[in-house]
Amino acid sequence: MSDLLLTAACGTHLQLAEISTPLMEFYAAKHDMDFRFDEINPVERPASWYKIPLMKEYLRTYDRVLWIDVDVVIIDGRKNILDDLGEGIHGMVVHNTSEGQIPNMGVWITTPEVVPYLEQAWEQHDLIHHAWWEQAAMLRLMGFKIQSPGVGRIKSTVLWDKTSVLPNQWNHHPFSPVDNPYFKHWTPFSFEHRMSGMRQDVKVSNLC
Repeated sequence: MSDLLLTAACGTHLQLAEISTPLMEFYAAKHDMDFRFDEINPVERPASWYKIPLMKEYLRTYDRVLWIDVDVVIIDGRKNILDDLGEGIHGMVVHNTSEGQIPNMGVWITTPEVVPYLEQAWEQHDLIHHAWWEQAAMLRLMGFKIQSPGVGRIKSTVLWDKTSVLPNQWNHHPFSPVDNPYFKHWTPFSFEHRMSGMRQDVKVSNLC
């Protein structure tokens, strides 16, 4: 089975990538994954959307593609996240927040069976400038309400029924913290705060 760890960035986020991607590359090698970092050039949509065509491209040749945002630091790399996918065609952490349960695709395992849903997400033009970008489109396909307040799943869909919910340690989020995280996500903070926090986390990272 061929696996890929994929990430990408542009603009100022390239500075975050300089902090996080060395750990990602080491993690990928440790768990027999290929590693790919792409610099993207957003033209017609916000940058976050462009993970969709990237993932579609690599899912042509890989059995599993693990996407990790560049503002995620691998804290504990001893366990292989792909072992937790189970029977799902994709998987991510679902955070329990004050607004409800919210899947977070900053850490996202995908398989080729997800490609039709990626294509459907890309076609949801009304969400191009939604605050959650492509994640809002995928949440809609999974049956989630995407307007605040009270975000949460409102119906079951085919995609949701094929979704694996990963343990929260794979995507520690400040709004849904967990003890002893494997991956730590710095998404809600200012750029300077993220840079500082990520650098501190790198110092305590354990990839052995």
